[in-house]
Amino acid sequence: MERITNRHLDVRLAYLNDLLGVGAATPGVYDPAPGRHYIGSHLGGYRVEAFSAGGGSRDVQPRRGTRRQAFDFLGAMIAGIEASRAGQGEPA
Repeated sequence: MERITNRHLDVRLAYLNDLLGVGAATPGVYDPAPGRHYIGSHLGGYRVEAFSAGGGSRDVQPRRGTRRQAFDFLGAMIAGIEASRAGQGEPA
């Protein structure tokens, strides 16, 4: 099994944000666009979070976990969005 790095997470986040139409964040630049997803990390745990329209952020992933868990969570979100769009006749 391959080790998941921050780069792996960044690639999936960029794709997810593009799917949602908010655009990928520039690495190393703080750009809190509403709806943009990012990885929050604290005390060695990682989770998917999103910026809110009124300022601040919200949790998307219910609990902090490992990088792999965040990576898999992002994969599930992407698969769900692509499946719902395929069911509606939209290109994935």
